[in-house]
Amino acid sequence: MPNRILICLIACAASNHSVCTASGQDAQTNEPEIASPPPARTTFSFEGLGQFLDGADVDGTAGDVDITRLGATLGFRHSLSDSTMLTGSLRHEWSDYDFEQASGLFAGASNAESPFDSLHESGLTVGLSAQLDEQWSLFANGIVGAGYEVGADFGDSIVGGGFAGFGYRFTEDFSLTLGVGALTRLEDDALVIPLVGFRWQITDDLRLESEGISTRLVWDANDDLELSAFGRYSSRAYRMDDGNAYLPGGSFSDNRIVVGAGASWQVGEQLRLKLEAGASVWQEYRFFNASGNELSMRQSDPQLMIQAGLEFRF
Repeated sequence: MPNRILICLIACAASNHSVCTASGQDAQTNEPEIASPPPARTTFSFEGLGQFLDGADVDGTAGDVDITRLGATLGFRHSLSDSTMLTGSLRHEWSDYDFEQASGLFAGASNAESPFDSLHESGLTVGLSAQLDEQWSLFANGIVGAGYEVGADFGDSIVGGGFAGFGYRFTEDFSLTLGVGALTRLEDDALVIPLVGFRWQITDDLRLESEGISTRLVWDANDDLELSAFGRYSSRAYRMDDGNAYLPGGSFSDNRIVVGAGASWQVGEQLRLKLEAGASVWQEYRFFNASGNELSMRQSDPQLMIQAGLEFRF
């Protein structure tokens, strides 16, 4: 399954967004631009978020799981010229998977505790975009990231890749993006996928836009408040510590589809607050040993989700 870092970056490409923070927001990267400070060749942004997914029964076990995440992203954009932009981001996310009665997850798992400690995902991205004229644009980005349990071999946790493509604006209200992306994966062959995205301004206040492997319908309620409905796919993968009692040197992946609604409120010129609520309607957990062999695949019931965050530009 695609790594979340690539999905998040695809979202930026699909929307012709000039800044990609690759934050922990599960590819929610098509927010309207926050009002900028006085013109500058280089600007920065900080984004923080917290997410909670309520307990859900795990198929094939007598237990359940709830998930807590905290994430932060530092991004920058630098104008090389009036038409060319250099962008980048450094991000980190912490996740806690609280599995209860986990003995049925895979052979050797125990009811006494979750099969791993807290999990981390870090990522670095650098990109270049150019507006050729009023209709055509080009973009290219490089990616390096890692997902790992505390104590895992960092070198065995690294993935890397990138994507490139072009955008074309048919009218003031409709634009399309096409390209290709590639990324290595922890326990599988490298992933190569096409990039297809669009942005359709239906009315002055209503727009429909793709976000990589997701879609948002956005209503600008007023100058400071936007409301949205969304559906998106996310994927995470983590390398386990060699000293893990149940999956030494193995890995764990979490793939899911989330639907819901959100609100985004502009507070002053530089600060935006965000809130989302919804449900993870499909989720799949996969467990691998150190040789890359899949030990088991488990799905769970839908999970309620709430997420809050802020974005500050300076």
